[in-house]
Amino acid sequence: MKYLAAACSALALFASAACADEFSLHGVRLGMPAQEAALLLEEACPGKCMSYRAGGPGGIGEQTVYLRYQTIYFSNTRQVEVDRSKPYESVSYTLGPDRTVIAVLGRVFGSATRADEYFEKMAAAYRGPLQAFTEQKKLLVTAKGDLSTDHLFRFYEPALQGRKFTVSKLADQYGATAVAHHVDFDAVRAIERSQPEQFAEIRRSLGIGVKQDGSPQLEPRETSSLEARNAQQLTPIRGAFVSQLSEGAERIEVIAEDAQSPSRILLNGQQVAQASFAEDGLTYEGLRSLGGGLFEISVSQSGNGCYAQGHTVLRVQDGQGYLSESFGRCDGFIARNGATHYFVYASTESEPEWVLALP
Repeated sequence: MKYLAAACSALALFASAACADEFSLHGVRLGMPAQEAALLLEEACPGKCMSYRAGGPGGIGEQTVYLRYQTIYFSNTRQVEVDRSKPYESVSYTLGPDRTVIAVLGRVFGSATRADEYFEKMAAAYRGPLQAFTEQKKLLVTAKGDLSTDHLFRFYEPALQGRKFTVSKLADQYGATAVAHHVDFDAVRAIERSQPEQFAEIRRSLGIGVKQDGSPQLEPRETSSLEARNAQQLTPIRGAFVSQLSEGAERIEVIAEDAQSPSRILLNGQQVAQASFAEDGLTYEGLRSLGGGLFEISVSQSGNGCYAQGHTVLRVQDGQGYLSESFGRCDGFIARNGATHYFVYASTESEPEWVLALP
């Protein structure tokens, strides 16, 4: 945990006239050197601002600075954390291996009025062309879109080009969140071309595209706002997790991890996958049928909190098993409508509502 130096002077929210046509957040904009971005945010801090760094594959890293926040003190670890259940404002910027900014993200959490003000200010600050975000993923500038819930999934997704700007907001019983996000996907593609193996591994681990052996990958997709609202009204699939079950001619079994061997998923006695905490950071624990040839596998992942509770989906087709990578979090349910399964996750104090669909 680190703190940025404080300065009394406040910085204007947006860039100078020379950058009037390019979005910036507290002066931080795409293409800016990391040192310059850090100095600008130091000047924007009203006090000792808490800052977090995170590294990633391909030399990509992220810095998050909480400009306005409340803290929690943990007496057992003598650590101070940001209390994300209280009002806060943060700025994050993502750096490429050359230490220049390739993405900048601003977020506020608090009252509905505060979120509305932030949303309108950010939408007005962007001077670029506002276009529709299409399924072809070529026109990458949008306003008033849905709140992105998984930065890595979107950030490393293949085929995205150009620059994308999104501004969004969400209100629930905990409060309201507004987000502005500007990404240079051309810079991401350049990094990918220089390190294709690392990007291929990232996508494999996130369940994007196909597996390394070329077999089909199960890939839940994000839903539109209307589809998400309809999914929330569906009846959840009920049923306890078990270690084995039979459905038609197929027999599926999950063998839990023990001190001698990793957890395993078996289909008709043949191993589909194995995983252990030590080697893979997760372990398989049980299964239940979702209907339509799909089976949910309960997954426990390294770490703690909501994201330590996930699942993966096994599709059985023509005697073969195809397994998705692990995804999801706690506070969720699964429902089926026709041939589509919906994974609905409730909002928490730090995450918005999230709905995925698996055809």
